[in-house]
Amino acid sequence: MILAERDFEYPVWLDGMIRQVAEIYAANPRFILNPGLLMKVMSEFRIVSGWQDRRRAFKKPGVIIASAGMLKGGPSLYYARKMAANRKNGIFMVSYQAPGTPGRMILEEGVFGEERIPVLARVEWFDFSSHIDQSGIIQLLKGIRGVEKVVLVHGDPQAQEALKARIQGELGISEVETPGNLDVIEV
Repeated sequence: MILAERDFEYPVWLDGMIRQVAEIYAANPRFILNPGLLMKVMSEFRIVSGWQDRRRAFKKPGVIIASAGMLKGGPSLYYARKMAANRKNGIFMVSYQAPGTPGRMILEEGVFGEERIPVLARVEWFDFSSHIDQSGIIQLLKGIRGVEKVVLVHGDPQAQEALKARIQGELGISEVETPGNLDVIEV
């Protein structure tokens, strides 16, 4: 939406989970600040619908917005491999890159993947996090009556433990879980 707002003159491609997310927002415009701008994105930007589009997307100047998952999966892996070796390209990450992930390796070491491919493309990180911070979570929980149990997922284990302590201490909610992968939680 930032690019659409500024009438970006080059093609913008949307690939990966971002397509589905954009479609969900477009179907529920009352939940976004500027639905008209999102409609502009959906009508003017190019949606990648398969490998043929994916191969075309990086051949001409433009922007490819692809879900990254810290470069652990998704179409961003394909684009990163194709773009890494060219100094004319740029790889811009807009979310947290956890330690040990391919995205963090690019930022800290300038290499990509197990093959440790040197990244010659310009690399930048922007904090466009869509997550609220600990204080925001505490405020959210304060606004919900009758909370008996909180399950914390998708976070750095140390940060989750700190948040768990805050929830228990500040809100008096004793049942706060931080499950690992494949743990089963009963609700």
